[in-house]
Amino acid sequence: VCAAGGCCYAGMCVGAGQACGTPTPMLPSTGGVCTAGRCSTCGGRDQTCCGVGALATCYEPDQTCKSGRCGGCGGPGEVCCPQSTGASSCAEGYTCSAEARICQKCGGPGEPCCPGSKCGGSNCCLGGRCHAAGDVCSISGSTFGSCQAGRCGCGRTGEPCCPQTGSSLDVRCSDANTACAGGNYQQPGTCQKCGGPGAPCCPGQRCTEAGLSCLVGGGGIGSGSEGVCQKCGGPGELCCPGTTKCNSADTVCVGNFSDARCVKCGTASPATGGRVPCCAGNQCTDGSCCVSEEYLSQAPFCVGANGACQVVPGSCAAGSCGGCGAAGQPCCASRYCAGSGTMCLNGNCIPCGKAGQPCCSRYSGASNTIPTCEGALKCAQTAGGISQCSP
Repeated sequence: VCAAGGCCYAGMCVGAGQACGTPTPMLPSTGGVCTAGRCSTCGGRDQTCCGVGALATCYEPDQTCKSGRCGGCGGPGEVCCPQSTGASSCAEGYTCSAEARICQKCGGPGEPCCPGSKCGGSNCCLGGRCHAAGDVCSISGSTFGSCQAGRCGCGRTGEPCCPQTGSSLDVRCSDANTACAGGNYQQPGTCQKCGGPGAPCCPGQRCTEAGLSCLVGGGGIGSGSEGVCQKCGGPGELCCPGTTKCNSADTVCVGNFSDARCVKCGTASPATGGRVPCCAGNQCTDGSCCVSEEYLSQAPFCVGANGACQVVPGSCAAGSCGGCGAAGQPCCASRYCAGSGTMCLNGNCIPCGKAGQPCCSRYSGASNTIPTCEGALKCAQTAGGISQCSP
């Protein structure tokens, strides 16, 4: 479809009243003139195709380009129609063979299921094939009851998941807010209620109750074949998915992949026994120094006033580690900054993390997950190639 009465010719729009295509050695004749949305001498029923190759156009929904001409598609034994025409790829009672791309009969016993996993009459669709009413429903050596009233004994709550192909991992459930859980390579699993606390995620990684997120692979940012609906984003809880999000400004997401959790941030680390991470935008909230390095192989952490900067000689005083590390000072050891809301760039400590300032990391692929901009600001690449914090 083209706007303003234009015509689609070889995948490109031609203006109304213009010639459809230009003669070439491969295509010596054009498609005529664009009139009322169609080229005058191509693309119609049994005419030459408008263009050549994969972008050749036929206008009728039951025609496709075959050997340079528009011919029938979608009927018994014919090639499947292109889905882009808006019509079904095959006529009613036929389905498109994935291998041969030919329309074949569907819906009868032993035949492929019709589109939408449907079969004719009281036949049952299981694993892509229709089973006759009263027959045992079986696939790949496993049985799922008998075909009764158009369905096999699978897919509802508490029943085995219905295989869609020969693989036990390609399964589905039919009841609302149910998902397939507990399956493996030998067994298809069982249809269970989904979306609630501790329950499997519903299809599309969806949870049905407020305050829950679908955590896959055991955590908020990992991956896995199935997920569980859990609370996330609170202190000590797994980070919420998508943006490694925590719910409050005094917590940040620390860790990688499935074990990333929200931890308290911004206060002085204890003298012994662990480090407290800086908050988003390399911020410490109690006068501590935020010790961060240019290449961010470790998460930035807070060092209390008068405390040893640990990674460099000197102690924390007003964001400096003794002549280096504060905004406007050189980086300590040419790599580290200590001022809250600063980062090391080209040997100097500069402000970062606020709106219009650089993001507090030169590298978007840093191993830690602490946000490099304050609050709800996002880190975005600017035209000059420098990442900057913006709404």
